Amino acid sequence: MKHTLREVMSMTPFIAVAATVALVAACSSDVLAAEPTSGRNNAVALMACPPAARVHVQDGRYHARETLGGWEGEWVSPARPSSAVSRLESALLYTQGAGTDAILVNCTYGLMSGQEIDLAYQPDGSEGQLGNLYVHVEDKTEWLRDPDDAAGDSFRECTPSSASRACRFFPLRYGR
Repeated sequence: MKHTLREVMSMTPFIAVAATVALVAACSSDVLAAEPTSGRNNAVALMACPPAARVHVQDGRYHARETLGGWEGEWVSPARPSSAVSRLESALLYTQGAGTDAILVNCTYGLMSGQEIDLAYQPDGSEGQLGNLYVHVEDKTEWLRDPDDAAGDSFRECTPSSASRACRFFPLRYGR
């Protein structure tokens, strides 16, 4: 399922505000090419959106623990009515230019109720802070470009429809 920036903004105000603030900052400062922030080293291990089976509801929010060494944290959603998570629908990236470095916007999950939720990554110790997960995509062919986006900057989406489409990425840094 492809979402325009306007659709992403209307679906999840909490994530949309954070994403907008961080995307504007990223675009205006060429931060996609920035060095990693202190405390977050360039990773050698691949990361992906958590499997649906790991997503649970706590205090009205959906959560999934990230345990990748050096990237421990939480995938979290805005507050939503509870429903069981049925599947990972897609992962959405924002890229700048033709490179393979990007911002992971969110991971979208289908619920048994027919609704969808979006989870965004937050490393331990960053609760309540705006930021983004900057990534390097493993296989750019898995991430399909939105044809409606302007040339240069674009959103790319990966749908994990088979074992060959794992939608994996290398985490680079978390920050603004």
